[in-house]
Amino acid sequence: MLPENAATIEVNEDLSKIAHLAGQWLELPALVDEAYHFRGAVGLLHEWSRDGRQITAMELQSGDFRSAVHGVGRSLARSGLSETKAGTLLDVFVELLPLSQMSSKACSLIRALFWEGFSRGHEERWQEQQSDVWKRAQIIRELADGVVVLFLSGHLEPEAISDVVEDLGHRLLRNDTRKIVVDLKQLEDPNRYRAAEAFSVDATARVLGIPCVFCGVSQGWKSAAQEAGLMDLSKYAMAF
Repeated sequence: MLPENAATIEVNEDLSKIAHLAGQWLELPALVDEAYHFRGAVGLLHEWSRDGRQITAMELQSGDFRSAVHGVGRSLARSGLSETKAGTLLDVFVELLPLSQMSSKACSLIRALFWEGFSRGHEERWQEQQSDVWKRAQIIRELADGVVVLFLSGHLEPEAISDVVEDLGHRLLRNDTRKIVVDLKQLEDPNRYRAAEAFSVDATARVLGIPCVFCGVSQGWKSAAQEAGLMDLSKYAMAF
């Protein structure tokens, strides 16, 4: 936590410089989050440098400071800020530090902590977006006459398509399904990896002894399927 006696006018002035720049790019909730982490990091450095001594790399590895700088990078990435703009904020942040009392190793460590947090935040944001896309795109409709229709849509990564197919398989085991229809009409960006996962529904259906039909198969998806090694498309039942 930021020591109370570090909440000085000097710290506040430093933060105002960062806030002015960040305010051009971030929405208010993200800006408040950033201010919290920036304040913690800047405040600790001002506290440590008050007696004019050299700030050590060991101090920068302390839990509070590490968490503050890591949190800055992480929350910037989660807010959707680009790497270029995040780097600009980092440069402004470093300029505010008591550099005369810090070694080059200490400055490099701060940058490393920032980008470590940014990388983690970026990964978390990507996973959340993929989860949202997956939830929106996996539409499985079970019709009254025992026909299950799977609509794949949007920009789904191969891993997400694989999850959808696995979920479909679990549903088929629980239901009395007579036929499966897979609609690829709204699925974007054909490539061999997505095609391999999308057409794997047929293998699942065959294991369960259920007829499977694909519809909305564009030329792009046909080409992608061939690139995936599914050369004999005639074995797949298709409705155009």
